[in-house]
Amino acid sequence: MSVIADGEGDGGIEDGDILIKIAEVSVSLKEKSFDEIRNVAVEQIGPDKYVDAVAVAAIFNSLDRVANATGIPIEQTKVEMTEGVRKNLGLDQMATAKLPNQKSADDILSQKPDWGPSTHEGL
Repeated sequence: MSVIADGEGDGGIEDGDILIKIAEVSVSLKEKSFDEIRNVAVEQIGPDKYVDAVAVAAIFNSLDRVANATGIPIEQTKVEMTEGVRKNLGLDQMATAKLPNQKSADDILSQKPDWGPSTHEGL
């Protein structure tokens, strides 16, 4: 918990400090940072563990995208973050933009944030 609360520590796991840095860089989308952490990580944990760590980060990212693509209701924060892109591309007008009985983006924006299955009452 100290890693989350304080932003420091190793999470109590072997090589946790470098694994946290790999995870942070994986979502930062900064190529230069990724190049730098790769060199440090390979030196610190070796190429095999580095490849494993990057593979886990990649699969986690893709699983989230697959889940979103299956029609899981979009979270309010994502509705807000993607409003301009969806409007520019006309995505909200596409037949596949909503599943049967799924609320529209405007309906979602007017409600509380979606924090997971426990908030999916009535869906």
